[in-house]
Amino acid sequence: MDGFIRRMQENTKPGGYNAVGVFTNRLPATPDNAPFTHSLFDVGELPAKYEGWEIVHHLEGTFKDTHPGDIHHEHAYERIIARKIK
Repeated sequence: MDGFIRRMQENTKPGGYNAVGVFTNRLPATPDNAPFTHSLFDVGELPAKYEGWEIVHHLEGTFKDTHPGDIHHEHAYERIIARKIK
């Protein structure tokens, strides 16, 4: 994921925006998702990757989700919209 974010940043012109959402470790990966979850971001890690950018929007929290088979669980997330200054 770090490489992907770095490439997004490198290919964003000054004044351009990045919008990014990730799952965080505020909650552990759910048993049904654990086989597909290679890593979770630390809470606060995403905006830290945008040091020197203007953080236009930042939201961190949890949401309830339901998957086929009537599987209910909760995910933790963090999202930002950042504008490249230089």
